[in-house]
Amino acid sequence: GIPPRRVRTLVDNHALKSDLAEVLEEWLPKQVDPTSVVYVSVTGRGVVEATTGAVSMMLFDSTATSGARRYSLRRLQESLEILPIQRAVVMLDLSLELAPGKVSPGKETAGTIAPLWEQEEKGNEKIMWMVGNRGLQESHSYGPGRHGLFVYQLLKGLGGAADLDKNGTILAGELCTYTKW
Repeated sequence: GIPPRRVRTLVDNHALKSDLAEVLEEWLPKQVDPTSVVYVSVTGRGVVEATTGAVSMMLFDSTATSGARRYSLRRLQESLEILPIQRAVVMLDLSLELAPGKVSPGKETAGTIAPLWEQEEKGNEKIMWMVGNRGLQESHSYGPGRHGLFVYQLLKGLGGAADLDKNGTILAGELCTYTKW
């Protein structure tokens, strides 16, 4: 039910760090008001800093070693926090790996911090994080849909299966409950 003019989809070579920054930090602020609910869905790969747990998204032109071309979840959170919105729902289906060069070879998990999803307490009350993969691992795939299992459940839920009270409206809490099952 969201008008196409209010939706931006970034894919492949149109999903660079500059594209994401433009959409989240320039285009989106012009689209919202205090009654807006913003939905952000990201599917792909991410990197976790071993010493801090900070998570960054690897975009089309970035690699695990190209820190300058990654977009951090902290930056995503900050761009959403400053918006005059009612709520933001962030849906992440990221395969996660450790940032290279931060730990000794053969000790990839020793002394590392788990991925940090809630970067700070400030402002989190208006951001709902739905995270399909909370650990250092590949996200669960769903072959028939050619995407992740988490995305499959999100799409199925948004298609009506998450309307738990059968009132014709899917609330964020219903979607969260549905995908958690």
